[in-house]
Amino acid sequence: GFLARFCGLAEAWHKEIDRDGLGRATKASFVRACKQSEVKQPKTIFTLLLMHDRQTFVTPDDMKALLISTHVSERQHCWAGCADGGTWTSLIEPEIGPREHTKRILKEFHDKDFIISSLGAFKQGLAVRFGSLFAAWQNHFDSDQNGVVTQAEFTRACQHLGIKAVQRLWKDLDASRRGQITLYEFDPEAAHAFSQLEELLVKRHGSTRQGWSKVFEQEEPQNKHVDQAKFARQCHGLGVDG
Repeated sequence: GFLARFCGLAEAWHKEIDRDGLGRATKASFVRACKQSEVKQPKTIFTLLLMHDRQTFVTPDDMKALLISTHVSERQHCWAGCADGGTWTSLIEPEIGPREHTKRILKEFHDKDFIISSLGAFKQGLAVRFGSLFAAWQNHFDSDQNGVVTQAEFTRACQHLGIKAVQRLWKDLDASRRGQITLYEFDPEAAHAFSQLEELLVKRHGSTRQGWSKVFEQEEPQNKHVDQAKFARQCHGLGVDG
């Protein structure tokens, strides 16, 4: 990845991603840079880094989502590394006076808080770290696999990722103030798809278990372990959206 070739993400940004010094990188330039550093699934990562639907490029601030799983004590090093890569919230700049330095420290504090308290950036970071929001839910947040995550469980999971401003995230997720969330609040799109899949399996085969066995395990190639390609193919055949 980038950290194998460069001292930090800031250096990777300047020397590989944003070679023209425009302060932003298009999908083509980002993918090219990722391939040079042997970063897997560059197109997927680029899409996950986009903050807005109409955004067509990424900036250094968008790149910070890549470090959401890095402990807070290590983020500065991963960003700047051994080079003069600037601070977590700013890239290489000329030497400044005490007043500007104070302003920068305050800005850095608030920028950090925004990164970890913005629900959109939070979900982007999880998707990058775990591969998808559902994988984050399944493998990290709903660790006991009971289908719900309490506020205490959510807090512990976030703290493990180095996220401090948990209350704001929880307030956005638990809009009904029930004290717990399900996949529907965490990843509505995935929750809808799984609900639709369950409904179709029950409707056509009598139960989820029978349907899973017939549709996914017994279909060629027969195997109890269903890979992604087969799962997607069979879901499409059932008529699951997406």
